[in-house]
Amino acid sequence: MTRLFLILFAIFISSSLLAQHINVSIKIVNAKNEAIPYASVTVVKRDDGGRPQSKVADSSGIVSFSLLKEQYVVRISSTAYQSLEKGITVSSAQHFFSFTLESSSASLKGVTVTSKAPLIKQEDDKTIVDPEPLAAASTNAYEILEKTPGVFVDQDGNVYISSTTPAAVYINGREMKMSASDIATMLKNLPPNAVSKIEILRTPSAKYDASGTTGGIVNIVLKKGVKLGMTGSVTAGLQQGVYGNQFVSLNLNNNSGRKSSFINLNYSRRC
Repeated sequence: MTRLFLILFAIFISSSLLAQHINVSIKIVNAKNEAIPYASVTVVKRDDGGRPQSKVADSSGIVSFSLLKEQYVVRISSTAYQSLEKGITVSSAQHFFSFTLESSSASLKGVTVTSKAPLIKQEDDKTIVDPEPLAAASTNAYEILEKTPGVFVDQDGNVYISSTTPAAVYINGREMKMSASDIATMLKNLPPNAVSKIEILRTPSAKYDASGTTGGIVNIVLKKGVKLGMTGSVTAGLQQGVYGNQFVSLNLNNNSGRKSSFINLNYSRRC
């Protein structure tokens, strides 16, 4: 008999507790009375705080909670709208609430999209190499040329692409009438950030001098404002013996603006 009484009492208490919960609906709209879908809604008791309940509104801007007949604080947030915090009192007569969110005054001023250019790209009959990734680990333009994919530079400064014949080295589209060692010296005196791009032509078109391009062309394009100016070298020597000789050679190159000029002088005397 006692056990039956306890069971009935437990059922009565459970029914009373369940009766205290009310299904509360909250609707979120904007200033035009349009539903705001998928807004985040958090409900917490006003007096002791307690554990908050959080849900996301459906596509019609409505969210439902099972709450007691008490006072609550409702916090609502949604993208592009100002957050809202309001107090409500849940009762049998008041179980539907509607809240209006104001549009956020902050506006997106601009979007900056950044991306890295590819190291190598193909354009028509030439391969273009971006030297920027190579410049970070180089101290001069010659080291960039050494690290360029598809290019081999020997110890004498000769540049090879895909054959045993050295490639012709151009700067800003002009052939350098200099020896390989002189070109190497000139590039070593250029900072790495002076190079804009490197063009590799394995089969140059008819507009280039065919006599000096059998090994291809490597065209080093400098950034705007970078000028080589005048460069040159002087070589002299003396050989002694039964048929000794003396020799001297002078090489000058002037690259300024759109024009370039060069002069090569050689003199030798055999005893």
